[in-house]
Amino acid sequence: MKTIRLIIIPLGLLLCTYISFGQKTEYYTDIQDRIRIAKELFGQEKFNASYRQFEKVQEEVGSNSEIYSEAEYYKAYALLKSGQNNGDRKMNDFIADYPESPYMNKARFNLGSYQFDKNRYSVAIRTLNMVDAGTLNEKESVLIHYQLGYSYMEQENLEKAAAEFFEIKDANNIYSKPASYYWAHINYLNENYESALNGLRKLDGDPSYSQVIPLYVSHIFYKQEKYDQIVDYTTGIIEDVDESHQPELAKIIGDSYFHLNDFEKAIPYLERYHKSRGPKSNEDNYLLGYSYYTIQDFGKAIPYLEKATKGKNNLAQNAFYHLADCYVRTDNKEKARFAFEAASEFDFDDKIKEDALFNYAKITYELSYSPFSETIKAFDKYISLYPNSERNNSAYQYLVRVY
Repeated sequence: MKTIRLIIIPLGLLLCTYISFGQKTEYYTDIQDRIRIAKELFGQEKFNASYRQFEKVQEEVGSNSEIYSEAEYYKAYALLKSGQNNGDRKMNDFIADYPESPYMNKARFNLGSYQFDKNRYSVAIRTLNMVDAGTLNEKESVLIHYQLGYSYMEQENLEKAAAEFFEIKDANNIYSKPASYYWAHINYLNENYESALNGLRKLDGDPSYSQVIPLYVSHIFYKQEKYDQIVDYTTGIIEDVDESHQPELAKIIGDSYFHLNDFEKAIPYLERYHKSRGPKSNEDNYLLGYSYYTIQDFGKAIPYLEKATKGKNNLAQNAFYHLADCYVRTDNKEKARFAFEAASEFDFDDKIKEDALFNYAKITYELSYSPFSETIKAFDKYISLYPNSERNNSAYQYLVRVY
């Protein structure tokens, strides 16, 4: 009997061990199935169902289990993806509670992307900079460069933004073109115009940028004072851009023709700009007024030159001077006298100052101002300021006639 009992006892132990092993295997398989189902639901973007499934997984494992922390990550991620308000808080809790988790890097990456999508750029920068970029795949690496670049740009840190965009602008992915565009835009703002042009050229032919590239190129040529290139390039594309941007391009073209001394061609574009809404500057009025003046359309020149006289600068002196001549040529000597006097009181252009003073004195004489002391005073001032002038003989002759 002892022998038999000795044999039976080990067999019983073996049987118990087998049953226990089978239970563990079955339990393990069941957990793995639940995890697989939860991940499949997540992949199908059924985030709420995935969240509940991971909760069931957690109910069956200990809180110290790696499976538990994995489920906690996916629950937080599901809340982020479903747009729940507490998603970012849940992910932040995961990052704080499981610093050694193998999902830590993904947690930071996904949280940073969520913050970026919510336009929370400062916190997105902080989160994304904590991501170990070396563990990311190519798609994720490109995305994080783009998100950081855009976030830095929104925070007006253009140097760092340009560095991030530079990393991906020449790659072949969906973010390379927007990265090229923003990189070019930053170079434009920093007055690195050739770099900006190089970036913009890569976007030629892309309909997404067809409305903005001509604006940048035209402005760059204008800032570089390449007026010939502006009239060659911009006149050909002005009708293709959005109607709201056509007036500013018309101004650039008109101004370019003005600098090329082709005033007749400048006029239609400057007129087009002036027909647009919005206030016009003294310079805007001077360009059109002076262009009319050069083709001797003095009647049209007058109202624009009058508006250009506001202020105390070189432009105002020029405007008064040419306005005075317009008044003379339209037989309005009283206004001409006033305009010449105003031009003579500025010190920006000595040649204009001298000529304006002489003409002021001359017109004062022609209008037979009484008392004649006004005429005498004007010529005396001219002779005193310009004692070596070739016109002093004429000035003295006028004084003799007055006396």
